[in-house]
Amino acid sequence: MDHIIGVDLGQFSSYAAACVLRRTVLYGLGGEPERTSTGAALCRFDVMAIRRYALGTEYTSIVSHIVGQAQRPELRGPQGQLPRIFVDGTGVGAPVVELLKTALLPHPRVECWAAVITAGRAVTQPKPGTVHVAKQELAGCLRSVLESSRLRVPRELEFADALKRELGDFTVKVTQAGNETYTAEPGQYDDLVICIAIPVFLSSWLDARLPAILGPGPLAAPRERRSGSYAATQGGVLRPHHAPELDRPPAGSYYLARQRLFDR
Repeated sequence: MDHIIGVDLGQFSSYAAACVLRRTVLYGLGGEPERTSTGAALCRFDVMAIRRYALGTEYTSIVSHIVGQAQRPELRGPQGQLPRIFVDGTGVGAPVVELLKTALLPHPRVECWAAVITAGRAVTQPKPGTVHVAKQELAGCLRSVLESSRLRVPRELEFADALKRELGDFTVKVTQAGNETYTAEPGQYDDLVICIAIPVFLSSWLDARLPAILGPGPLAAPRERRSGSYAATQGGVLRPHHAPELDRPPAGSYYLARQRLFDR
């Protein structure tokens, strides 16, 4: 189990958003970790906290806030490892990523990666700590965890309803050339979706490149599997039949104790 902080940097009239995800490796009946087709560990992602920053929030304030959250003791792993930070480095995000990495110099144990969202289908690493990822790959990874019920959102979280709406509105449009584009509907936002999609993708991508040595662990609870969760509609648009249901954890649970994590 480890924690990840995902950050989407807004541009001009769009929001910036951040989330904390708890990532848990799933184990099979034999006690061995389950793997994806790429060799990455199959994981469940629990949204522990999510925040949408007010329009006009200065990037320096966002950087300071994220660095502070990364030092929180409750986000340390079983061996004391600090959370990793995965941030959107597209467009205006590039200089902000440099601000963030500079602010993290006194905290060398915090790993920080930037994802630059591109067109096409490729995933490349032009330099250490930076990955260029096609939006199609990003959305496909998020779609995978949604369809296999591996993304959990507690309803008590602030912005939980907004996240559910964004996931429901996040569509796949097929162009006349047969290419797929992923975006929110006109007039809608996708900042909450992107701040989750980036860490989900990057953590899986890193697992596939540098597989963790995972020993036997606790058996995973059976996961509900849903099929046919996407359907074609008019205009070449694919839309999910449903966004993930919001979990209602029991009183006093880990979720409820940290539902205002980013407010501190």
